[in-house]
Amino acid sequence: MADERHGADLTPRPQLRLAALLALSALLFVPLLVHYLEPPALLKVLPFYLFATAVGGAVLLATYTSLGTRYAQQLSLLFVLGLTSDLLLYLYLEPYATPTYPAIVANLLTCLLMGSAALYSWRTRRTVLVGAMMCVGFALVSAILSSRGLPGAPFGLAIGSLVAGVVTAAASARVIERFRTSLAQRQDELAALSTRLMTVHSTASGRRIWGRCRVARPMPAGSWPRRSPRCASCRRACGLPRSTTTGSSRRWIRR
Repeated sequence: MADERHGADLTPRPQLRLAALLALSALLFVPLLVHYLEPPALLKVLPFYLFATAVGGAVLLATYTSLGTRYAQQLSLLFVLGLTSDLLLYLYLEPYATPTYPAIVANLLTCLLMGSAALYSWRTRRTVLVGAMMCVGFALVSAILSSRGLPGAPFGLAIGSLVAGVVTAAASARVIERFRTSLAQRQDELAALSTRLMTVHSTASGRRIWGRCRVARPMPAGSWPRRSPRCASCRRACGLPRSTTTGSSRRWIRR
């Protein structure tokens, strides 16, 4: 209960902006592509970098809108799925333009998943679900490319490293989730302790005020008590019944 209440306040908007800026940094690889690739191969690979940049720019602009702020968690999920599909499509079309390096794509997917679990405070279930989708998509692309004559060993090793990365990301998300739950419980306990201390302090203050107030002489039943000369420092609190003073203090605490 405490985790759900405090977890709802963790809006990943600043973290989402940081991730979008990292996606925009894909443009930094364009000069390297121009230098190392031939023009026909460059034209086949460049759209994937531009797509990642477009996704990052769209997410960055969405974080400055009210709709993007309200649905920041869902936007982070769409952002990760968009980059994942871009990487898998790049792996599928890469053999026709450049040499195939499936381990690099697997490492990029692992970094994307671990960074998302840490930045967006994803729960373990969401991390495992997204990681499973990455593994299934990567295995499907690997099977298609292996059936077309490409060596299957690099894809098998890459899938193994990706599964290990998903397990690591899920374990990290679990640790972060438990830490967040423990922190929320401690905050609730601290708030309850503070409330009890204020209540005790107000009750003790009411007792001190009542102890300083003395009735000048016996009163008939139902009459209001008179203040003695020594109680001038009590001001308005002097002569008030104990229950009234304590009730006023409690009402002040509730405010």
